[in-house]
Amino acid sequence: DNVLSVDNKSVYANVAENGPFENFTSSAALAKAAIMFEDDEVFSLWCKRSAIGDFEAAKEGYKNGVYTKRWGPNIDSQVAGHGIIAACELYKLTNEESYLSIAKEYARIVLSCQETEGVGEEKIKGFFYEDPLHKYILTYEHRGHEQSPIHGLAMLVELLPNDPSVNSWINGLKLYKEYVIST
Repeated sequence: DNVLSVDNKSVYANVAENGPFENFTSSAALAKAAIMFEDDEVFSLWCKRSAIGDFEAAKEGYKNGVYTKRWGPNIDSQVAGHGIIAACELYKLTNEESYLSIAKEYARIVLSCQETEGVGEEKIKGFFYEDPLHKYILTYEHRGHEQSPIHGLAMLVELLPNDPSVNSWINGLKLYKEYVIST
């Protein structure tokens, strides 16, 4: 009957948590929705307020080491990558330069997580580690967010083609391209 009851074994609790990654993801989607639904002023403004609120919660949570119980400690390359995406989407929505400054700060984190020297006999480089210490390679067994750092860097290159840091972002993209081609 398409009605789920508590005793139905296919019903599982998936508790919502307030983590930086989830809030950056929500912020980016809501900022985009605010633009897409601008003909509906009430909904668009709700999306904008929610996007800004989620971004601020994510930014503070990330700075303070907050993370969700479900996924565990933050993965810097993933969270900072989504932070860039959210900041870029909010900049497109608000034209507030402060979002670009934050995006550039997160880009430094993302690039510090990238392998630039090459490892192993083949000297493979361009992939991302979870954090700047290069302890664990960024990889997922089912749910993937490997695109977060690349998507964020590409958005910055598109939005800020004349920024002094643009060449480092482009280099990060090129290194990742080499990695994908070589593997």
